[in-house]
Amino acid sequence: MMVGLDFPFEPAQAGVTALTVGLPAFFLTLWARPDAKQEPLLRSLVRFVLPVAVWSMLIGVSLYAATYFRASTFLEHQTNIHPQVLARFEEYTGVTQESSADFTQLAARIDAQTTLSVFLSLCALLLILFLEPPVAWLALGLIGLFVTGLYIPAVANYLGFLPPFGPTWRLILVGLAVWMLGLSLLWRGRWIDRMLALDV
Repeated sequence: MMVGLDFPFEPAQAGVTALTVGLPAFFLTLWARPDAKQEPLLRSLVRFVLPVAVWSMLIGVSLYAATYFRASTFLEHQTNIHPQVLARFEEYTGVTQESSADFTQLAARIDAQTTLSVFLSLCALLLILFLEPPVAWLALGLIGLFVTGLYIPAVANYLGFLPPFGPTWRLILVGLAVWMLGLSLLWRGRWIDRMLALDV
């Protein structure tokens, strides 16, 4: 809504939270070690969660808008679209390019929604690496499971995802690299702490 585009999520895409929130929470609860914390819980939550939420939102909106405009420009101006690419868009939108004037908008929206959902899902799983202790094999296993599910038609259809194309993956991976770097800098520089005077 901030960039004047369609709503970035389909209701079915909320189902992916079972993998990005439910399973990690279950396993991390099993492996959690009791440890006395000196810092109040609310302050430590704000210090960890707020940078993630704000930074993920900024990059996510940028990726959504970039994918939407790239896909719509490609579909509007490209005269020789590869038949396989066109068939993929038509399969996931449920309309053909010839039969609907809204085809470009629908295809661009589902491509952008997939980009945003995949980016945020991978962010959620990569956050496991920032926990103490980091459980790398859990993060990598869930990422592998998630990416595999994107290319299983029944799973992708259920969640409302369009299996990402090469350019979409490149955009997502660049976004993830910027996200991880920015998040490290935000935490290390304690920018949120300074803004909210948490160190006082």
